[in-house]
Amino acid sequence: MNKQKADKILDLWRQCKADSNGWDESGVTKRTDFNLAKESFIRHLENGGYECIGDGAYKLVFSKKNIDFVVKIYHTGSIDDRQDKRFKLNKYWVKPYYKCGCISIQPKVKRNAKNKAYKFLEERLGKDYCELFDVHPDNVGWVDDKPVIFDYVACVG
Repeated sequence: MNKQKADKILDLWRQCKADSNGWDESGVTKRTDFNLAKESFIRHLENGGYECIGDGAYKLVFSKKNIDFVVKIYHTGSIDDRQDKRFKLNKYWVKPYYKCGCISIQPKVKRNAKNKAYKFLEERLGKDYCELFDVHPDNVGWVDDKPVIFDYVACVG
């Protein structure tokens, strides 16, 4: 993954957060308006040529052709992509370059032979497990010739 380009996006996110700081009504506590920060971040991404390539119940996903990562912007209260070492799928999860409660930057996966990747994962995790965590052919792919999961719903503890 091109870490220089990813770092530029991370710096952009940090700037959008800083620009969204404000004081509460009492003027005592400085807080970040994360919705405002995310809106600003999306505008900057789009102005930089990024396109929304995924619009789901839990997040938006942005990328562009000449980069090797995606930027996920989570909706408030999202239960998506929460990592937990107890999950069997954790060892197949594409580890993000950066992650906070609002965004993550994650390497792009290759989507060729996604059914083959899914069958591999289903054999190891089990069909019921895959259904529970929303792991299916559209949420898997390949990184370094290994099958990986790039999207799931962490709905159980």
